[in-house]
Amino acid sequence: MKKDFLLDMLCYILLPLGVCYISEWKSLEYIAILLIVPGILYSLYTFKSQHRLNITAIIFSCIYIIIHLVKKDMDSSFEKYAYDIYILIGILVAIIISNLLKKDIASALYTDILRANGHSKYIIKNNIRKYNLCNEFNRISNIINIHILAIIFIKYYTIINYSNESYKITLTLEMLVNILFLIGEIYITYNIFNHASKKLRNKNTKVLESKKDNIIYLDKCKKANK
Repeated sequence: MKKDFLLDMLCYILLPLGVCYISEWKSLEYIAILLIVPGILYSLYTFKSQHRLNITAIIFSCIYIIIHLVKKDMDSSFEKYAYDIYILIGILVAIIISNLLKKDIASALYTDILRANGHSKYIIKNNIRKYNLCNEFNRISNIINIHILAIIFIKYYTIINYSNESYKITLTLEMLVNILFLIGEIYITYNIFNHASKKLRNKNTKVLESKKDNIIYLDKCKKANK
């Protein structure tokens, strides 16, 4: 089942990132079509054969492609830098609204990854409820919100106080903030998945052992009846 997760990563995330980076803003309309068509075909395949859709990965892929299509027509790097603020504000608002609707991004990502690894919706929901993972999901969402707010503040401060030629002076600070927040987000995410995977493995082991015990018990009953 790890193969399905790797295919999701390749189709929805690595392919758009790699193609848009290699293309260097050239012929992005045709490249977007080349990315969207395989994505749609792969989504139809997973929906029909595996009865699932990796919603978070699909949303990421679509947003990333749209952002690059919009940026293509911008002339200067400073204009693209300023445009990132609007993108971040939009992402922040979307995350806040999804949290208010009890559809936080961390929970959706957790569900999509485990579904790609072969676990059923029932087991995943039961796991979230049983081990009270909602608190951890809220913590990740809050950290992501603070992360985005910090980057928005740095970019806004840079645009207000520095000119078109010297705006890159804060890029090192921005990169450092991104790295620090990403370390925290990855650490919490790893702990959640590590904890959940252990519980799921233990549960699957217990189910297999109970099945073996039932088989042995039935064999003994058959021999006794003979």
